[in-house]
Amino acid sequence: MPGVRVHLSLRLKLFVIGALALVGTTAALLVNQHIQFGQALDRFITQRAIDETPFFRAALASLLIERDYASVDAVIQESVTPNGIAHAILVDPNNRLIAQA
Repeated sequence: MPGVRVHLSLRLKLFVIGALALVGTTAALLVNQHIQFGQALDRFITQRAIDETPFFRAALASLLIERDYASVDAVIQESVTPNGIAHAILVDPNNRLIAQA
């Protein structure tokens, strides 16, 4: 039926506007929380890598000086665990692969 206009009461209009405002606010908060969680996780992973660097250097320095690449590979393999380091790559100054896990 053309020309038929639905009349909404003031109370219903205010309810719809309020519901839309709540949905919009909730969506904005969820997006903000997702972004902040991602940034916090990135900072945590970066700090953990910085904290573990001295241990890797200590474990690998003498092996690399002796060019014992089999032992270097074994240390890298042992360092990778499901609840810890997921992937490790060791390269030389020329970006040639020495070991990976």
